[in-house]
Amino acid sequence: LQLQGYEGTYESELYGPAHISIEGGRLVLTYSPQYVADLEHWHHDTFRAVWRRPGAGRSFVTFTLDSRARSAELNWEGFGEFDRKRDSTQTGG
Repeated sequence: LQLQGYEGTYESELYGPAHISIEGGRLVLTYSPQYVADLEHWHHDTFRAVWRRPGAGRSFVTFTLDSRARSAELNWEGFGEFDRKRDSTQTGG
């Protein structure tokens, strides 16, 4: 996907929302003001999350695509699955 195809809000029943945005030409995962990670492309739809908070380390985020090749969920290593929330502007494909 183009980076814009991953942008949006993803939600976990246990952990709540996580936001994917684009900053400076790369994806950024924001879970809270203290947990923000730059996503480095790793392989296909998998990215390495490099946490901006000192000592937070790195983890992996993998996006799953639906049958229309749209991002449907993300799997955040150690936290599980977050389903993509779609709004009325994200109905096309």
